[in-house]
Amino acid sequence: TNPSSAPTLTAISGTTNLGAGVYKVAYTFTNAGGETLESPVGTITITSGQAIRVSSIALTTNATGMNFYLTPVAGRTELYLSKSNSGGAAIDLDSVRGYVKFWVRQQVASSDPTGVYQAQLTVSAVDIG
Repeated sequence: TNPSSAPTLTAISGTTNLGAGVYKVAYTFTNAGGETLESPVGTITITSGQAIRVSSIALTTNATGMNFYLTPVAGRTELYLSKSNSGGAAIDLDSVRGYVKFWVRQQVASSDPTGVYQAQLTVSAVDIG
């Protein structure tokens, strides 16, 4: 089951690689088969020297863990994997791992007489500093 609510976020003091500004956070549920679509996005403003605490989120049926995604720099909109855990406990986000999560959905015309289907994926790199 895909997450239906945004995470509850709190600014906390601590060691962090995050600069002051507005950040977005989302999460997914995971298991051996992969991960769900991401949750609605939560937004928080932090000051210099603060990290982001995500309140405890209960796992959904069949989930065995969670991934947490964070904008890499204040004011950005793309979400990068920050941390993972087994769910059910608060987690502190203080950095990103440096790669983006994305979904690709292919649509195929059922009337294609060749029976050959082709998909193209274009990915643009973003320098996160």
